[in-house]
Formats: sequence, C-alpha cells, structure tokens
Amino acid sequence: MTLSQTLQTQVQGLRAVARADAGGFVAESIGAMDAEAVCAVASMAKPHLDAASSLLQLGAFAGMAMSTETQALYVYRRGAELIVALGEPTRSADAVLKKLALTLGEKF
Repeated sequence: MTLSQTLQTQVQGLRAVARADAGGFVAESIGAMDAEAVCAVASMAKPHLDAASSLLQLGAFAGMAMSTETQALYVYRRGAELIVALGEPTRSADAVLKKLALTLGEKF
C-alpha cells in the first residue's frame, strides 16, 4: 500500500492525497484531484508561509489548511516533502492535520 493510499484510508473525510517533493513534483497520488497543479501551488506558497511563520516567531512551518463551503485543502510538510490532501470541509482543520501527522508517525 502506498503512503497516499494509507493516508486516504486512515484519515476520515479525505477524497484525494498526493505526496510531492519540495519543488511540487508529484511522487504519488490517489483520488480525484489535479495533483500536479495542487502540489505546484502548495510548493509555491511554502516560501511565503515559511517567511510569515518566521516573521511572527511561530517556529518552523508545519502545515496549513484552507476551506471553502464544498471542500478543504490540507498541506502538511514532512521533511523535504509535502503531503497534500483534499477532503470534506470541517470545523477543525487542525484535527485533520494532526491526524495526518500521527498517521505518518510524526508529532504535530
């Protein structure tokens, strides 16, 4: 089972998951999303999120979530990789990011 498959089955509400390198190049994906485009956008946003995190003295950027009425985008930084997922909108995006991290065997 690939990492994307594991995450999609273990984290409730995810419709699609992709794993990409820091440049946004997709290593694997599962589910219905334009993984190349979504990972590229996440990669382009990462330096700005790193800068904002540093400016606000929040520590290293670990992840982000963005929701609309119909879906949510989750981006989790795992070393030099980005884990990008689309899923159902939820009231607690942090809980989804934490579940992603725990499923990856990491602390969030």
